[in-house]
Amino acid sequence: AHKHVNAEALAYVMSGQARLVTGDEEYIVGPETFAYSPPGEVHQWTNLSATEPVMIVGIYGGINKIEDVQTIFAEKDA
Repeated sequence: AHKHVNAEALAYVMSGQARLVTGDEEYIVGPETFAYSPPGEVHQWTNLSATEPVMIVGIYGGINKIEDVQTIFAEKDA
């Protein structure tokens, strides 16, 4: 689980199937699906297949350069 302090996150699932938990919501997403997480919202992707990879294109909005995203990963036991 992680969050992007200064950037909104848009993801496009190209292939595979995943579970996305973002904020208090949970979604099952597959190919040709877009997903959105606003700045600062904790989200986590989980591949639902043990054999098929999930391919996702990630896009950050609201920033001028990638260094501004400020991704923070959750503590293991948090």
